[in-house]
Amino acid sequence: MINHAKETTQLKILDQDKIKHELEEVRSNKSSKNWILMGYEEGKKNDLRFEASGEGGFEKVKTYLKDEDIKYAVFEVVVKGDQYNPVKYVLLTWIGENVPPGLAKARCSTHRQDLLKFITSCIAISAEFQPPTRHQLTSEEVAAKVTKTSQQDATSADAHRQTMSRSHASQGDTKASKVQFNKTKLVPALKSVHEGKNRWVVMGYVGRDDIDLVATGKGDISELLSHWNEESINFAVYALTFTPRGTTEKTTKYVLITMVGDHVKPLAKARSSGQRQDIADFVLASLPFHTHFQPTDKTDLNEKNLLSKLD
Repeated sequence: MINHAKETTQLKILDQDKIKHELEEVRSNKSSKNWILMGYEEGKKNDLRFEASGEGGFEKVKTYLKDEDIKYAVFEVVVKGDQYNPVKYVLLTWIGENVPPGLAKARCSTHRQDLLKFITSCIAISAEFQPPTRHQLTSEEVAAKVTKTSQQDATSADAHRQTMSRSHASQGDTKASKVQFNKTKLVPALKSVHEGKNRWVVMGYVGRDDIDLVATGKGDISELLSHWNEESINFAVYALTFTPRGTTEKTTKYVLITMVGDHVKPLAKARSSGQRQDIADFVLASLPFHTHFQPTDKTDLNEKNLLSKLD
């Protein structure tokens, strides 16, 4: 008797603990890893396993993608121009041009959905990217996908930044900006927070368009609040360590905070608002933050509200 049982296409994820660990490494600011690659077990159509991880971002992932293979990758991008959530993660589905049409490609579509559910239990995916050809496997295409802009609006600066890990982001270009930063003081201060030597940094205006260091500190949010000035506008970066929901490991993320005093004049508020993107880009070059928060007043600035922006 011939067995006509339907062939199963259900995805089986091997090395689940290993993959979860590597995803946590990609997400963690303490690790320099910014990508993970997964592929099918040799001779198996539904068994997915961990293959590699490391530094180098999207450009490094590309070196593993062959025209005969189906692969999946998660990699980090840091988007210049996004002051609210510049650190993003992309799920890449690669179906090589030499993969024959038919069941394999159809199975991949089903597997991708199952894999996405598994991955998002560990890390938030901002965008999916599935280039149809190697010609479209470019940083410019990733930038357009992540920022949801047309390809021509995805600048080369954005594309370059996507190959960088958190600790290797290069100094942003502020030549077109009227804002002048005291880089001698600010860059080391920002890096001290990123390296865990300090918990927060505050910077503020010392003139119409000049920004200088106000203070750094190792204390909690109450210490940071002591630098809230009702007569001025200050900017802070705060490192918040917490255990994300659904996980058991602690992680540290960074929040860019805009502190606007109640007595700041409307014209100063308007001018500062137009400069915030330049400020975000400057901070991003030394300390890739995860989100932006502007509390309505001093009582609104607390760790509970910061956590609600991150978890």
